[in-house]
Amino acid sequence: MQNRLWIARNRAGYSQKWVRHLLGKRSLASISEYERGHKLPPLPVALKLELIYQTSLAELFPNLHASVTQEVVKAKKGLLSVELRDAEVQEMRRAKAQLNPALIAQTGNNSFFSRRTFSNTAASGWTPMWVSII
Repeated sequence: MQNRLWIARNRAGYSQKWVRHLLGKRSLASISEYERGHKLPPLPVALKLELIYQTSLAELFPNLHASVTQEVVKAKKGLLSVELRDAEVQEMRRAKAQLNPALIAQTGNNSFFSRRTFSNTAASGWTPMWVSII
């Protein structure tokens, strides 16, 4: 994954050895792998790099930031449509309750969609009951 770690390190004037020391790493290989984009640093290391270079994670990892931003925007749009659907269902339930409160009182069922089914109990045998579909 492309990043700007190498640019930030050079701008700060640090060597890989110095960054390795600040991060508490034993080898330079992990620093090099992070800078070349072969490995994504774990969150604690990324946060340390943000502090070391005094550069935001969004600036250090612009492609990752853009990708995550798109995912969140898409998820929010999906949630908005779910919220709208849920609001419509609630409105339909309220309308049903206003139109036919006697049916709800009789059946004890406040679900908009329901069907009648039968339950088998040892004590009473097959007895009718209402089951919500939603």
